[in-house]
Amino acid sequence: SQTICDIIKEVSVMEVAHRQADLKSTWRTRKLKYLDQLKTASPEALMICAADKIHFLQSLVSVYAEQGESLWNKFNATPAERMWFCGEVLRILQRRLDNPIVDKLTTVLAVAQRLKSPYTQYSFEITK
Repeated sequence: SQTICDIIKEVSVMEVAHRQADLKSTWRTRKLKYLDQLKTASPEALMICAADKIHFLQSLVSVYAEQGESLWNKFNATPAERMWFCGEVLRILQRRLDNPIVDKLTTVLAVAQRLKSPYTQYSFEITK
């Protein structure tokens, strides 16, 4: 049986960075490696990933309501890149994880995509 720590390491961006010795690589390079990691992660790790993305997107929507466009200054990636990444995570989870948490992520991502910001406009198809 996997320990909780082992499961979390499966979906840890820092674990990917340390293992790949690429702490200085670009945001997109690190995210692509993370997406590759999800393709073989355990169902338990995928659940953690989904919960993490749900929390991130809900927080994003909440903080955007308070701070508006200045929110985006806190990130290394553009808002469109963030939406792209979350969309790619969702696609992988839709293929690999049969759990209602994927439906929740689909809903939350759709809400975040509708932020009244020109910077979040990244087109991706949400499928069920």
